[in-house]
Formats: sequence, structure tokens, C-alpha cells
Amino acid sequence: MLLFWDAVSAHFLRSLRLAPGTRLLDVGSGPGTLVRLAASAGIDAHGVEPFWPDLEPRIKRGYAENLPFADANFDVTTCFSVIEYLADPERALREVARVLREGGRAVFAVPDLAAYPGLRRERYRHVTSPRWFGDMVARVPELRVSSVRGFGVRYLVPLAKRTFVPLAPRVGPRALAAIYARAFPMAIADMSVWTLAR
Repeated sequence: MLLFWDAVSAHFLRSLRLAPGTRLLDVGSGPGTLVRLAASAGIDAHGVEPFWPDLEPRIKRGYAENLPFADANFDVTTCFSVIEYLADPERALREVARVLREGGRAVFAVPDLAAYPGLRRERYRHVTSPRWFGDMVARVPELRVSSVRGFGVRYLVPLAKRTFVPLAPRVGPRALAAIYARAFPMAIADMSVWTLAR
């Protein structure tokens, strides 16, 4: 599944259409895939990650609720399927607003966990949904919604990782990502991707 999420991260990064030299912060960087891909494209990419054991130099140890960066430091921030795990997601939104330059944008990919009734919900601090996230953004006056789009197909990943991917472990993850990592109507989308302006 790490191969799958690496391929999804690559598509997500391409969809941002960032110019070389853009200063990017990836919040919740994990193994640093998005940061590495962005840096190889000439983007001034940095990350913050609290738990992944080995961090590369462009990624600092830290939490989304207390970002270890100065005010007005980034042109773009990303946060891909992380907010459902945060202790205080509203505080994280305020921190993202703080580190963004005026005119910058924050891009959040928020899974629609409320659409999965059989989900083991104890794995997450928050059962996220587009409505849940939109209500929270409305309480952070420094940020305004520029756009919301659907991403991924609901139920595709849990079904495919139990069937297709085990049958084709080298090809399966990339093929699955090629299907999943696209814009889809919100009615069937697995995530909502929010672009917020500072």
C-alpha cells in the first residue's frame, strides 16, 4: 500500500501545478514522498512529521498544531489525509494560516470517513466528512474556501487491496493509483480536496 500512496502523492502533487521556486510545506509528511517529489521538480519543499522514524533533512519533527516555522513562511501548504488523526484540527488550521504568506493557499485532502458505516472508527480521532471540515474552516477567519473537489473513488481502495493488489503485487498498486488518483463527483468521492486562500 505504500507504493499505492506514493503514486497517489505524485498525482496529487502534479494536480497542484506549482511553479519551480514555490515554497511548500507538507504537513504530516510521513516518509516524505511528496517533499522528495516536489524538491526534484525544483520546488522549495519542506515538511513536518511527528512520528515517522527516519526523517530526511527537509522534514522537521513536529506537530500540525504547533508548526516549527516562522509566520508567513510558505506560499503553499498541503495536508493529505492527516487531519482525521490530529488532536486539535482547528488549531492546526490556524497554524497553517499563520505560516502561509498573504495570498498563499492551503490544500487539504480530507477523507469522507462518515461515508463508511462499517469503518473501525476507533482508529481515528475524528470521523471526517466534507461538512465537518467546511464547518471548521468557517471558524478560521484567516482562511477562505477557493474550491472543493472530489478525489478518489469510495470503497475502491479497501476492495482492491484485498483482491487485485495481492494478485499483482508489483503492478497492482500503480494500476490502482491510476484509477483512484483522479477527480470524481463528490457523490462517489473517497476524499474532498479543499483549496483555502490566505
